Amino acid sequence: MKLYFICETLSSVSESVLFSTLPASRRTRIERRPCADRIASAAAAHLLRYALCDSGYAAYADAPIVWEGKPHFADPAISVHFNLSHTVDKTGGRFAAAVFLSDTDAVGVDVEFVHPIHNREAMMRRLFTDAERDYVLSSEREDAFFEIWCAKEAYLKWTGEGFSRPMSSVSVDLVSKTAGSEDLCCDLRWLSLGDCTVCTAGKMPSEDIFAVSVTVEDIIKTNT
Repeated sequence: MKLYFICETLSSVSESVLFSTLPASRRTRIERRPCADRIASAAAAHLLRYALCDSGYAAYADAPIVWEGKPHFADPAISVHFNLSHTVDKTGGRFAAAVFLSDTDAVGVDVEFVHPIHNREAMMRRLFTDAERDYVLSSEREDAFFEIWCAKEAYLKWTGEGFSRPMSSVSVDLVSKTAGSEDLCCDLRWLSLGDCTVCTAGKMPSEDIFAVSVTVEDIIKTNT
């Protein structure tokens, strides 16, 4: 399993260059978003193509993708599973994107910049279990909150439910590194990449996730 990651300043990216080679189906879905989110989302789509080429799946790099709901290849015969995530650091003028690939099982991923959460306690009361709240409150690390948050989002993306299911219904076990219930449970793996927290979700028998750091220049070269 491979995780591909990119983190760049928004000012270093040409939106017109990213959009000029973006598939029309993806461009239509993101063109009305705020500028920063458009750039991050477009970069994530290009990062997916880079990841496929780098992982030996170049034959699928231009295969049609269904973007509605959980993104997936339109051709059910393609056995490669993937998931994407992007986030924007509005105060720092940066964006980050992640793509997680597997050739065996469904996967999910979430990436977030670590930053102060002013209404953290209220959010945890609504969305976290007692054990999850205790973990965050007992930790001196600012990223403890985002470990739980990213795990819940990655799980919901793994199942394909997204935010149609309340985040509060997902339980994260930091000891066993799992999320969900017995009938629908997945493994979790966390990575700290710069000041970003990334969590992957899926059936992962090993502890190791191979992370590949990529630049905007890399993905543009692959997509032109």
